[in-house]
Amino acid sequence: MRRKLEATPAGNGVHCAKVVYRLASFDSSSDLDPESRKHSAVDDQHHQLLFEQLLDIAAENPDMIHFQQVLNKWIRSQTGSRVVAFLLISRECNACFCQVCGDELLKEAVNCGDASVLYRLFLLGGSAGSSEETGKEIILPPTYSPDTPPIFVDTKTLNEAFREKVQRIAASVDKTEGKPPNDSLCGTIALLQARCGFVAGLLMIHQNERTKDTERQVIAPHLHMIATLLSIVANVEEQKRLARQSQIFLSMAQNVFSSLQDMNLLVRNITKEAKTLVHAETCSLFLLDKEHSELVAEVFEKNGTSDEYLTEIRMPLSQGIVGHVASTGQMMNVSDVYNHPYFYPKVDERTGFVTRNILCFPIKDSSGNLVGVAELCNKIGKQAFTRHDEQIATTFAVYCAISISHCLLYRKLQEAHRRSHMAAELLVQGSTLSIAPEDILRFTVRDIPASTSFHADFTQFFFVPRSIGTGDTYIEASLSMFKELGFIERFRLRRRTLARFLLMVQKGYRDVPYHNWSHAFAVGHFCYLLVRTAAVRNALTELERLSLFVACLCHDIDHRGTTNAFQLQSKTPLAQLYSSEGSVLERHHFAQTVSILNMEECNIFDQLTRQQYQIVLDNIREIILATDIAAHLRKVDRIKKMVEDGYDRASNEHHYLLMCLLMTAADLSDQSKDFRNSKAIAENIYKEFFSQGDLEKQMGNRPLEMMDRDRACVPKIQLEFMDTVALPVFDYVSRILPDVRGTYNAIVLNRRCWQVLDQILKEEGLPRGGLDYLRNADLEEKVMKRIAESDEQQR
Repeated sequence: MRRKLEATPAGNGVHCAKVVYRLASFDSSSDLDPESRKHSAVDDQHHQLLFEQLLDIAAENPDMIHFQQVLNKWIRSQTGSRVVAFLLISRECNACFCQVCGDELLKEAVNCGDASVLYRLFLLGGSAGSSEETGKEIILPPTYSPDTPPIFVDTKTLNEAFREKVQRIAASVDKTEGKPPNDSLCGTIALLQARCGFVAGLLMIHQNERTKDTERQVIAPHLHMIATLLSIVANVEEQKRLARQSQIFLSMAQNVFSSLQDMNLLVRNITKEAKTLVHAETCSLFLLDKEHSELVAEVFEKNGTSDEYLTEIRMPLSQGIVGHVASTGQMMNVSDVYNHPYFYPKVDERTGFVTRNILCFPIKDSSGNLVGVAELCNKIGKQAFTRHDEQIATTFAVYCAISISHCLLYRKLQEAHRRSHMAAELLVQGSTLSIAPEDILRFTVRDIPASTSFHADFTQFFFVPRSIGTGDTYIEASLSMFKELGFIERFRLRRRTLARFLLMVQKGYRDVPYHNWSHAFAVGHFCYLLVRTAAVRNALTELERLSLFVACLCHDIDHRGTTNAFQLQSKTPLAQLYSSEGSVLERHHFAQTVSILNMEECNIFDQLTRQQYQIVLDNIREIILATDIAAHLRKVDRIKKMVEDGYDRASNEHHYLLMCLLMTAADLSDQSKDFRNSKAIAENIYKEFFSQGDLEKQMGNRPLEMMDRDRACVPKIQLEFMDTVALPVFDYVSRILPDVRGTYNAIVLNRRCWQVLDQILKEEGLPRGGLDYLRNADLEEKVMKRIAESDEQQR
């Protein structure tokens, strides 16, 4: 009857000692292999008993590290070797490594290089361990055979690089025992081969040269059994790992698919689960931005701060390892990124993170179209990601693709619902002031008046267009501008359709202090003046000029009197609809413009070809988006370069930048009128700002200074805005269009006026908050008098 070895609940050290004690009771000459009885005279009963004991030990120590510690102690007790360690073969990454020496777990596994290094040692056989040795080769059998003699390699024959690795392994134990490491190379590496194939190399550092042969003879009969046991434990670990992996995948699927309603939450969950699956320090998920041909990562995790949002990282589709994977659709496993030609170091520079190795894989939908790219960085505990990690990533990518595709579909359904709600809101708003047939008739029966009939200076840049009246007057003047710019005749715009379109645009504007129909008309008027110049006619195409003029009239449709930041902060339906794309209000203005064009008898572009229609819509979209000051500031360097290099009519980039620049100038054109009118418009702007600030206070938030009626100093804020935005814009415009230089000079003068007003308020101790002083005629007179005196002195 065999004796049963019971597991002890004590720690690993006690457990290992117990196992070694029981093994020591067996004679070392016992034959561990039933097929190799010719090597020993021990009877079958003893052999079978030892075999079963070792199987019990394997069952009690399924962990490879603990089992190596047990075997190392037993081998050392039987052979008397100073140091015993296993050089394991990892089939995942085809590498040879040592992680346990004796009963010591190394602080860092010693990588002995590619597995082929160890193969070569045994293929050259016996004492020929040097890679340069060209002696008789022994063909290593793919599986164990009882006729194969034991294969030993003397460590003295190893090449310098491999010998240095062996010495590092041995020194880790020798130092603890006080023995000099220079004796450590008196040793042997034995082949461990099981029926499944090559398993490992057994490293034994001998007491001295005299004991080497004896130690080899003692261990020789046991080599196959040790290899078999190592193989069994490795298989057990593999099965446990697969079970654990299956559980992780189930948990991952639950976590990922539970967050389909929120893309940001979904991305965070995907990156967390990916790190867990392959034991990586960080994970980034780059989603494809088809519109700009870029990969965008909105969440970049740091170890221990997985919920931290650092910044939005945008990467060109053709740049870096991520871009290469996106372009080729093939996974990349890079062990040393800084020596790889595709590595994009600017991400590390921007985040401060140091990347060592990368596993990057594409995420594709069911049709094979790219959805995004996942990038795992820095494998924990190993020098590189393994083949097994690649297999996990391939499976994980399927889950990612399904979840992201469903999230995008869910988002589209939500957006469709919100757009339907917005369209219904616009229809309700329009229905309350429905367009009567006689209104349309009034604008279609009579001849379109000449622009100068509204005012003799209507075609001058200094003219204030709001002065001609309101309501119907703006409609009539808009018709006049369409006609004089040649759009009605050139593009066959139907008079009735154009009148209805303008009336609906007027209805689309809300009654807010500043972003109303009169502002839209003033912006359209300035655009009309720009388009009349020969320089703009030569620089832009007819379709571009038409797009620019229509965009100016429509650029603030349905403005709510609040900023983009407020929309996002308040989580309004608009923010939910457009926040992921940025420029919330501007995108809504364009959507409302398209809604009006789709209304009955409102499509003024119905006579254009399909291609022309698409060009016009694309232009209007880009031009309206350009009214977002944040978007303008992002491309101001490109505009500056265009101005400095000179406008190139053959450049599509220059056409786009010029349209955006002219739109911004038109949007800020009130700054170029006389100071009295500019001051009056500024009052309307700050009425909106302060109204928003009041709402923010009611929500328990502290508004920005310029939104807070108790803290804002209008002259100071105006000066900052003019220096940062308005003056550079009109300087660029005047340098491209010399005929418009007067507008820049007017803004310079207005800046002086704001500066003088600020000085007078300080000198007289008047309150600088609120808006009352903007309507003070005496203050205005003092400002103008001081400006006149200053000009007189300069003469």
